[in-house]
Amino acid sequence: MINYPNKTIEIDRKQYKVIIDLGSTSSLNVPAETELAKQLLHKYAFQQNERKRYTVGGVETITEQVRKVPKMKIGTLEFTDVDVNINQSSQTRIGMPLFQHCLIYIDNTNKKYRIMKVN
Repeated sequence: MINYPNKTIEIDRKQYKVIIDLGSTSSLNVPAETELAKQLLHKYAFQQNERKRYTVGGVETITEQVRKVPKMKIGTLEFTDVDVNINQSSQTRIGMPLFQHCLIYIDNTNKKYRIMKVN
């Protein structure tokens, strides 16, 4: 089992547990059946999107709901206009695109990491 770093994000003054998955191509990927997905779909107008998902098992075409969320926080870091996709997924995750203007320090030996915005 892979031990992903867990973090808490804040959207609309509510907190949600996520994993940091630097292999993910999504800024914020939310499983459709979660409370976060229900809250986002209720508050914001999403658009339907179809795309290919590449997995170990091969390529599949999925349908998802997409839009930008105005603001999201991870601790004291604030991100604006965050791309969100809601689809069938195993867990809520933040991926590499969210960190395009950040430096990420990973210390696997001590199981620590730091994120710093540079822009």
